[in-house]
Amino acid sequence: MHPIRFIALRTVLCAVLTAGLAAGAGAADKAKPPAKPGSGVASLGGSGSGKDLPILTRNQLRECLAQQDKLHADETEVVAQQRDMDADKAEIAQQGQALQAELAALDRTSASGVQAYNARAVEHERRIDAYNARSRPFNARVEELKTQRAGWARECSNRRYLEDDLVIIKAGR
Repeated sequence: MHPIRFIALRTVLCAVLTAGLAAGAGAADKAKPPAKPGSGVASLGGSGSGKDLPILTRNQLRECLAQQDKLHADETEVVAQQRDMDADKAEIAQQGQALQAELAALDRTSASGVQAYNARAVEHERRIDAYNARSRPFNARVEELKTQRAGWARECSNRRYLEDDLVIIKAGR
Protein backbone atom coordinates (compact mmCIF):
# COMPACT_ATOMS: atom_id res chain seq x y z
CA MET A 1 0.00 0.00 0.00
CA HIS A 2 1.28 3.45 -0.88
CA PRO A 3 2.43 5.55 2.13
CA ILE A 4 -0.06 8.31 1.38
CA ARG A 5 -2.91 5.80 1.80
CA PHE A 6 -1.69 5.14 5.34
CA ILE A 7 -1.85 8.87 5.95
CA ALA A 8 -5.41 9.04 4.63
CA LEU A 9 -6.45 6.05 6.75
CA ARG A 10 -4.94 7.64 9.86
CA THR A 11 -6.74 10.88 9.10
CA VAL A 12 -10.08 9.11 8.91
CA LEU A 13 -9.42 7.26 12.17
CA CYS A 14 -8.39 10.49 13.87
CA ALA A 15 -11.55 12.22 12.67
CA VAL A 16 -13.63 9.39 14.11
CA LEU A 17 -11.75 9.61 17.42
CA THR A 18 -12.12 13.38 17.58
CA ALA A 19 -15.85 13.11 16.95
CA GLY A 20 -16.09 10.48 19.67
CA LEU A 21 -14.04 12.59 22.07
CA ALA A 22 -16.16 15.64 21.43
CA ALA A 23 -19.33 13.66 22.04
CA GLY A 24 -17.88 11.93 25.10
CA ALA A 25 -16.63 15.15 26.67
CA GLY A 26 -20.18 16.45 27.09
CA ALA A 27 -22.82 15.79 29.65
CA ALA A 28 -22.18 12.02 29.72
CA ASP A 29 -18.96 12.60 31.66
CA LYS A 30 -20.39 14.86 34.33
CA ALA A 31 -22.34 13.78 37.36
CA LYS A 32 -26.04 14.53 36.98
CA PRO A 33 -28.26 15.84 39.75
CA PRO A 34 -30.73 13.41 41.24
CA ALA A 35 -33.81 12.64 39.16
CA LYS A 36 -36.13 13.26 42.12
CA PRO A 37 -35.50 16.01 44.67
CA GLY A 38 -34.32 14.57 47.94
CA SER A 39 -33.72 11.06 46.57
CA GLY A 40 -29.97 11.24 47.19
CA VAL A 41 -29.26 9.00 44.17
CA ALA A 42 -27.67 10.30 40.99
CA SER A 43 -26.26 8.79 37.80
CA LEU A 44 -22.88 9.22 36.14
CA GLY A 45 -24.64 9.80 32.84
CA GLY A 46 -25.17 7.90 29.62
CA SER A 47 -28.31 6.71 27.93
CA GLY A 48 -31.03 4.90 29.80
CA SER A 49 -31.93 5.02 33.44
CA GLY A 50 -29.66 2.34 34.87
CA LYS A 51 -32.41 1.57 37.39
CA ASP A 52 -32.09 -2.15 36.75
CA LEU A 53 -28.43 -2.02 37.80
CA PRO A 54 -27.40 -1.95 41.45
CA ILE A 55 -26.21 1.34 42.93
CA LEU A 56 -22.44 1.75 42.82
CA THR A 57 -20.62 1.19 46.07
CA ARG A 58 -18.33 3.97 47.27
CA ASN A 59 -15.26 2.04 46.07
CA GLN A 60 -16.85 1.36 42.67
CA LEU A 61 -17.75 5.03 42.35
CA ARG A 62 -14.19 5.98 43.31
CA GLU A 63 -12.85 3.62 40.60
CA CYS A 64 -15.28 4.98 38.00
CA LEU A 65 -14.29 8.56 38.75
CA ALA A 66 -10.59 7.65 38.59
CA GLN A 67 -11.11 5.87 35.25
CA GLN A 68 -13.01 8.88 33.95
CA ASP A 69 -10.20 11.24 34.94
CA LYS A 70 -7.59 8.97 33.34
CA LEU A 71 -9.64 8.74 30.13
CA HIS A 72 -9.88 12.53 29.96
CA ALA A 73 -6.13 12.91 30.45
CA ASP A 74 -5.32 10.21 27.89
CA GLU A 75 -7.77 11.65 25.37
CA THR A 76 -6.31 15.13 25.80
CA GLU A 77 -2.84 13.70 25.17
CA VAL A 78 -4.03 11.84 22.06
CA VAL A 79 -5.72 14.94 20.66
CA ALA A 80 -2.50 16.94 21.16
CA GLN A 81 -0.51 14.19 19.46
CA GLN A 82 -3.05 14.18 16.64
CA ARG A 83 -2.54 17.92 16.12
CA ASP A 84 1.24 17.38 15.89
CA MET A 85 0.80 14.56 13.41
CA ASP A 86 -1.61 16.64 11.33
CA ALA A 87 0.96 19.44 11.20
CA ASP A 88 3.62 16.95 10.08
CA LYS A 89 1.24 15.59 7.45
CA ALA A 90 0.62 19.09 6.11
CA GLU A 91 4.37 19.76 5.91
CA ILE A 92 4.93 16.47 4.10
CA ALA A 93 2.17 17.27 1.61
CA GLN A 94 3.59 20.76 1.05
CA GLN A 95 7.06 19.32 0.53
CA GLY A 96 5.63 16.81 -1.95
CA GLN A 97 3.96 19.58 -3.95
CA ALA A 98 7.21 21.56 -3.98
CA LEU A 99 9.06 18.48 -5.25
CA GLN A 100 6.51 18.04 -8.04
CA ALA A 101 6.91 21.66 -9.09
CA GLU A 102 10.69 21.30 -8.92
CA LEU A 103 10.52 18.16 -11.07
CA ALA A 104 8.56 20.01 -13.76
CA ALA A 105 11.25 22.70 -13.92
CA LEU A 106 14.22 20.32 -13.54
CA ASP A 107 16.95 20.51 -16.17
CA ARG A 108 17.42 16.80 -16.80
CA THR A 109 20.65 17.43 -18.68
CA SER A 110 22.34 18.67 -15.49
CA ALA A 111 23.66 15.66 -13.59
CA SER A 112 24.21 17.66 -10.41
CA GLY A 113 20.66 19.09 -10.59
CA VAL A 114 19.15 15.63 -11.06
CA GLN A 115 21.28 14.24 -8.26
CA ALA A 116 20.23 17.04 -5.88
CA TYR A 117 16.58 16.51 -6.77
CA ASN A 118 16.87 12.75 -6.20
CA ALA A 119 18.43 13.36 -2.79
CA ARG A 120 15.51 15.61 -1.79
CA ALA A 121 13.02 13.04 -3.12
CA VAL A 122 14.67 10.26 -1.08
CA GLU A 123 14.55 12.44 2.02
CA HIS A 124 10.86 13.12 1.36
CA GLU A 125 10.19 9.36 1.12
CA ARG A 126 12.06 8.82 4.42
CA ARG A 127 9.90 11.45 6.05
CA ILE A 128 6.75 9.71 4.77
CA ASP A 129 8.02 6.38 6.09
CA ALA A 130 8.77 7.91 9.49
CA TYR A 131 5.30 9.44 9.60
CA ASN A 132 3.70 6.11 8.73
CA ALA A 133 5.79 4.36 11.38
CA ARG A 134 4.48 6.84 13.99
CA SER A 135 0.92 6.46 12.71
CA ARG A 136 0.66 2.74 13.45
CA PRO A 137 1.20 2.99 17.24
CA PHE A 138 -0.91 6.15 17.33
CA ASN A 139 -3.79 4.35 15.63
CA ALA A 140 -3.40 1.44 18.05
CA ARG A 141 -3.56 3.91 20.96
CA VAL A 142 -6.72 5.44 19.50
CA GLU A 143 -8.34 2.01 19.30
CA GLU A 144 -7.22 1.23 22.85
CA LEU A 145 -8.81 4.45 24.10
CA LYS A 146 -12.04 3.66 22.27
CA THR A 147 -12.08 0.25 23.97
CA GLN A 148 -11.40 1.82 27.37
CA ARG A 149 -14.13 4.41 26.80
CA ALA A 150 -16.60 1.65 25.87
CA GLY A 151 -15.62 -0.30 29.01
CA TRP A 152 -16.13 2.76 31.17
CA ALA A 153 -19.49 3.41 29.53
CA ARG A 154 -20.56 -0.20 30.11
CA GLU A 155 -19.41 -0.33 33.75
CA CYS A 156 -19.89 3.24 34.96
CA SER A 157 -21.71 5.73 32.79
CA ASN A 158 -25.20 4.40 33.30
CA ARG A 159 -24.84 3.47 36.95
CA ARG A 160 -26.49 5.23 39.85
CA TYR A 161 -24.63 6.23 43.01
CA LEU A 162 -25.33 7.91 46.31
CA GLU A 163 -24.64 11.64 46.28
CA ASP A 164 -23.23 11.42 49.79
CA ASP A 165 -20.59 8.98 48.49
CA LEU A 166 -19.60 11.46 45.79
CA VAL A 167 -19.28 14.25 48.35
CA ILE A 168 -17.14 12.02 50.59
CA ILE A 169 -14.90 11.00 47.67
CA LYS A 170 -14.44 14.58 46.51
CA ALA A 171 -13.59 15.59 50.07
CA GLY A 172 -10.73 13.11 49.91
CA ARG A 173 -12.03 10.59 52.39
